[in-house]
Amino acid sequence: MHVPVLLNQVLETLDPKPGETFVDGTTDGGGHMEAIIEQMGFKGIYIAVDLDSQMLESTRQRILEKLKAVGADRMNIVWANANYRDLLEVMRKADVKKTDKLLLDLGFSSEQLVAGRGFAYRPENAAEPLDMRYSKDSGVSAAEALHSLKEDELADIFWKYGEERFSRRVAKQIVMSRERERIMTVGALTECVKRAVPRFFKKGERDTIARVFQSLRIYVNGELESLESILQDLPDIVKSGGRAGIISFHSLEDRMVKNAFKKLVDDGKAKLIAKKPIAPNEEEIVHNPRSRSSKLRAIEII
Repeated sequence: MHVPVLLNQVLETLDPKPGETFVDGTTDGGGHMEAIIEQMGFKGIYIAVDLDSQMLESTRQRILEKLKAVGADRMNIVWANANYRDLLEVMRKADVKKTDKLLLDLGFSSEQLVAGRGFAYRPENAAEPLDMRYSKDSGVSAAEALHSLKEDELADIFWKYGEERFSRRVAKQIVMSRERERIMTVGALTECVKRAVPRFFKKGERDTIARVFQSLRIYVNGELESLESILQDLPDIVKSGGRAGIISFHSLEDRMVKNAFKKLVDDGKAKLIAKKPIAPNEEEIVHNPRSRSSKLRAIEII
């Protein structure tokens, strides 16, 4: 099962209570959800949203089984296969004007790593198709993007979304390679990146590969555009006295959240719950290494 990051910090910071309305914009494997509804005493409204329909259905079945086992299967849970940027519409359909609490976890789960969609490189998944979409019903796949985008457009993606120093070298290698054969698999893209990395930087090759995959995933799913949209909608989503928490995993996301929260505070629309981002402790990092780069920022709407 997916191990949620910063779980205890989320519970302490957002402090979900029985009878409240809680919106989870990135339900994923349900790790946060399971602990939150328990702290709510299985009383209240929980709106579980995720763009990945397969992940959402898997989580729904598991959570409903648990609720039935503890005699709480009548809890009001709304399941929505949607992008979190559309939360206002999701809430309207659920007849919820504003929520007490909102959580967004901007990472992707270990289950998605083995979903066969090419989210990241590991030797055992080299043959996976380069899809990278959370929802196969929307947008173009990573393979299609690699085939259709111009060299400078690819370079801009790797630089903007991954801050990759060899962005132009990687883009050039991709264009050269696709002239011979389309880049369709995780392994094929990985080999392109390896050829683009200079010999003097071979020790950092894995990091470059990770940033290229990250950049493509962000681009294909429009992740930063979705984040920008919901940050603007926060005062319309969360009620006065309610709290919003966002977990980010890289500097681009964190910078956007930090700046948006600062503007809300400066405009007198919110107050910070913690002045600095909340990070995992050493114990959590040891037990869940993917939590290392996670940061939780939270505000209370005025």
